[in-house]
Amino acid sequence: MCDRYRETWLEINLSNLLDNYYKMKDILNGKTPIPVVKADAYGHGAKEVVGLLRASGVSFFAVSLLEEALELRQIYQDIDILVMGVISKNQLIEVFENNIIFTLSDVEMLDAVEKFHGRLRFHVKFDSGMNRLDKRTLAHPAR
Repeated sequence: MCDRYRETWLEINLSNLLDNYYKMKDILNGKTPIPVVKADAYGHGAKEVVGLLRASGVSFFAVSLLEEALELRQIYQDIDILVMGVISKNQLIEVFENNIIFTLSDVEMLDAVEKFHGRLRFHVKFDSGMNRLDKRTLAHPAR
């Protein structure tokens, strides 16, 4: 029995991928865009996409989950990786040990960061009203 129901494939023109990155950089007047390679680079192969961009000098990437960041960290020790999704307080030690940047989005995590013994790197997510990560976001009134 066949485990595929239709013959499909995907071809990526790597020259176009690099060209698109540099066009975006030009649009941003030289500021550095952060390639988002979540969900295995949207099914294109995160390891391969990161490898190509890394070889061209790109050193900052974003993913959705901590597992994705750790998978990339095993291969690439010299890049910055931002986890855009939620992590738990219990994962802070793993984030710290693997030099991962995480998204700080709620007051509870802020408390955990303040108590953590070690230098953590994080991106602060303020809720603009969409409540995309957590209903108790940093946009709520101060404690």
